[in-house]
Amino acid sequence: MSGNAWRRVVLGFGALALLSTGAVPADAASSQGMQSTEYSMCFTDEISGDTFCQAGTERNNVVRTPSGVLVSQGAGDVSVIQTTSGETTSIENTHRYVSVFRNYVDPFFNDPQVIRIEASDTYTLPDGSTCTITADNLSVKRELKYQRDEDTCHAP
Repeated sequence: MSGNAWRRVVLGFGALALLSTGAVPADAASSQGMQSTEYSMCFTDEISGDTFCQAGTERNNVVRTPSGVLVSQGAGDVSVIQTTSGETTSIENTHRYVSVFRNYVDPFFNDPQVIRIEASDTYTLPDGSTCTITADNLSVKRELKYQRDEDTCHAP
């Protein structure tokens, strides 16, 4: 290996060592680290007696750079049980996402650059049949660039 190649390898390992020890410049991006939220709620219609219950866990990390770029990454799991006219339907959902915004003020004022979402829902219907819906989407600058949705159902 030439002297320049060795120098690049050594510099690369040096940079990796600095990053792995947490050494970052003073004007580095800010993050509160991975946040996790668990929730559970139920609603009952007083007239019909129908119920809707949902429980889940959401995990996300938001990083904001000094230049205003915001990167949000997260995942979650959700369980839903709905009873209508005595028949129960359940839904199990898993999802994950990453979003990059050039400028992010709030959910209504932002400039999305890239949004990637992957999700899977499995429905168990009152007759015992199951349906799974999977989605994989990529948007760049508010334009859908890639979309793959797949549905499969199985009888009991």
